[in-house]
This record gives sequence, C-alpha cells and structure tokens, in this order.
Amino acid sequence: MRRKRIQGLSADEPQTDVSSLVDVSFLMLIFFLVTSTITKRENDLPMTIPPPGQTSAIPTLPLWIEIAADGTVSLGQDEGAMVVADPGAGSSLDELVTHLKMARDASRPDAIPVVMNVADNAAQQRFIDVLNCLAGVGIENVTMVDGAGEF
Repeated sequence: MRRKRIQGLSADEPQTDVSSLVDVSFLMLIFFLVTSTITKRENDLPMTIPPPGQTSAIPTLPLWIEIAADGTVSLGQDEGAMVVADPGAGSSLDELVTHLKMARDASRPDAIPVVMNVADNAAQQRFIDVLNCLAGVGIENVTMVDGAGEF
C-alpha cells in the first residue's frame, strides 16, 4: 500500500478516506427525496380544526318544533312533521325528550339550533313544557317564528 504524505501528518499516522461515506450520504438523500411525498401540513390547510378534547362543530339544520292550537307537538315542518306528543298527553313529552337527546348526542347542545313555531291560540303551558324539555337536555339556542314560518 502506498500512503500519500499530507502536510502535518507523518507517514505512520492512519488516514481516513471519507469519499465512500459522502457517496452513501448523497445516495440516501436522493432516495428520500424521490420516495417522499410533499403534502400540506394541517396548519397550512384552509380549515379550522377543533382543539384537542372538543368535538368538531358539525353544521346542523335547525330542529323545527311546532305546537298546534290543540296542543299537538311535532318535530319537523309541513308534510315531513312527526307528531311527538298528542293533546291528551298532558305535560308528558317523553318522545320529544328522546328525539332531543338523540340530536344532542349527535352534536354539541349549543350547536343545535331549534326553531319553534307556536300557534297563536296554543296553550302557554304546552309552550312552557316544550321549553322545559329543551332546557332539560341542555339545548339553549331557540328561535321563535310566527305562524308563516318567518323569523
């Protein structure tokens, strides 16, 4: 073996050849550049992500509650309305509470908009019973509309 003399080194000192190490480093760099995909990070995306521990705010359609003049309480509007309390049910609105709990469990209670359409000659007690049901499940976002469905 032939040793070259480098300034400051004697012939007896070992020399390290790093040219193969540099070659391997460049090959690894090229490999990772070719195999990686460049994607946007979450904070670069144009969306809002809820902080840890909170559920995402899923936009929901308003939950329509209609109270008829005879005391019938229904969920929904017009032909799609479902009767949840008959006039003879008294203050028992168990089926309404069940549906409100399902809506609450599907979203945050403060994110559920409720729109109430109360007939002009509906009993005040029936209106109070429905409000008690809403408060009982934690729904506080309530809007009132007139008989024509206008806010």
